[in-house]
Amino acid sequence: MNAFGDGEIAGKLQWGPAWWHLDHADGIRAHLSILANVGLLGRAIGMTTDSRSYLSLVRHEYYRRILCDWIAAAVDRGDIPAEPSLLTNTIEQLCFRNARDYFKFHCAHDPLINDG
Repeated sequence: MNAFGDGEIAGKLQWGPAWWHLDHADGIRAHLSILANVGLLGRAIGMTTDSRSYLSLVRHEYYRRILCDWIAAAVDRGDIPAEPSLLTNTIEQLCFRNARDYFKFHCAHDPLINDG
């Protein structure tokens, strides 16, 4: 997948399963493990969803909670350094910045707009 990069768009090609694979905790954890194993986790833009409903936003919260739990378990195993600034940056990238930057969503009220 990295062979399709052009140096202009980070994570140009995104890997994601059909939404129903991310509709439960085991599927989300498996997805995160696969992304981490092939070196793409840092550029992931979030979960795949089939919904266009405002009420489906709870799925994204569910994804974020499992993501944080998955990262905490990786820290406990020693797979990821227990470095607060690294962990904060990683979580912000995976939960917000990567999607914002990939889709070029920039607006004045972004909570992380001045993230340098």
